[in-house]
Amino acid sequence: MEPRAQQDLDEYSGGSQASTPPYRFPASESELWRAYLKEHGFVVVQDVLTAEQTGAAISMFWDYLEFTSTGKDNVQKVSRSDWRTWTKFGVACSGLIGAQISQSAGAWYVRGQAALRKVFSQIWSTEDLLVSMDAVIIWKPWWRNSAWLPVTEGLHLDQNPFSKEGLCAVQGMVPLYDVTLDTGGLQVVPGSHSEEAQDALRRQHAWWKGKGDWCPLEESSVGEAELVKAWAGDLILWDSRTVHGGKVGNGEGAGPVERAACTEVASRLARLSVPVCMQPRAWASPEVHQQRKEAFQRGSALSHWASELSGSGSHHCARNKNHQPIELTPEQRELL
Repeated sequence: MEPRAQQDLDEYSGGSQASTPPYRFPASESELWRAYLKEHGFVVVQDVLTAEQTGAAISMFWDYLEFTSTGKDNVQKVSRSDWRTWTKFGVACSGLIGAQISQSAGAWYVRGQAALRKVFSQIWSTEDLLVSMDAVIIWKPWWRNSAWLPVTEGLHLDQNPFSKEGLCAVQGMVPLYDVTLDTGGLQVVPGSHSEEAQDALRRQHAWWKGKGDWCPLEESSVGEAELVKAWAGDLILWDSRTVHGGKVGNGEGAGPVERAACTEVASRLARLSVPVCMQPRAWASPEVHQQRKEAFQRGSALSHWASELSGSGSHHCARNKNHQPIELTPEQRELL
């Protein structure tokens, strides 16, 4: 591992967790994790990224944030090692960062990992897939600065039960450090993807009919939401029919830790996660293929729907004259 990537992994890893939750499975046990996903509407596939790959991805994101903060005077305004400078890069209150970071080297490095593609190929029984180009999620350490406290989008569906029935998408998210009660992360309502639950949601939310795929709920009426705990480099999966949303942690114990070889206290983000959803390439029209390529070229973020451009969470951005598309690897280009 490159020294900088190892340092990033050491400083930003959330640390070990006490026990493995019952919904976390090795990638090799595909029959078990697919069965759990089918029954409960979510699952965690463990260690889809190695520790080395996780550290490399974190380092790439910081490279991007530091580079884009450097002005014409060549003064770098953001430093990964100094949390006091983090006011100088913008994050939506929800933590979503769209636009060019979704087309950055770090985002594509995660999307292009062979182990991720293998998981989705086992879901859809094909390796010919498209990958989503969704916004990246960053939460700054609100225990350092109360102004950084995230305001999540709340519980919602990303698949309208009136216009789309059945399994249409399995959404994914790769946390680049541990998801704990202290940090928070994704929460889901287990079993809310079932047809019985979907019928109940249709009865209770008739106003969703004729709307898009973004279906917000003030509270869940189909079960209790629970935080999905995961380790850095895991892949969290959930059926798009599953009620889900962000949950802010309590912040206790989430602060930086002393590094053994250094007297300085390491800075760290509260959350850095990369949404990844793959769908069969055959599902997308020629128009969608062309528009995806254009979005990549101009540095735009789209939604979790890889095979269409409509749906929830789209971040269609105007062309930025300063955006320079990265050079994709052959493996990454296959997913575009």
